[in-house]
Amino acid sequence: DKQAAACYIYSVAHHLLAREIAFKITAFGGDGMRAGMYLLGGLAGLAFGLAVSYCNMLLTKRAVKKKDGSGVNAVMSTNVLRQLINIAALAVVFLLRNVVPLPFYGTIIGAAIGLSAGSVLFIWLLTKQMERDDPASRR
Repeated sequence: DKQAAACYIYSVAHHLLAREIAFKITAFGGDGMRAGMYLLGGLAGLAFGLAVSYCNMLLTKRAVKKKDGSGVNAVMSTNVLRQLINIAALAVVFLLRNVVPLPFYGTIIGAAIGLSAGSVLFIWLLTKQMERDDPASRR
């Protein structure tokens, strides 16, 4: 019966795949931590990095909207402040590496990706929003 053979092949493949996924990763320092823990740490770091990037975008939005003629200086000083906040966010991940029960490498890489990609994404969204609000600012 072809259907029974296909079902058997599927169940064997599924079993082998499940065993492969459950296999412990020992390449990262030989600690035997599962791949899921590294992914969880990466996702936690990514969420943290995106949250910090969103807060940075709110600071930039406030600086851009200044109408008292100090907008350029406010944006420049905000960019310095954003970089200091990014450094502080990475320092927090580093300092909490022994407190948080997630692998440090996955968490710090996720945070760095969240900070970098989130910054680009949120500033792009802010630019699009400002173009919609003020069509005269388009080139």
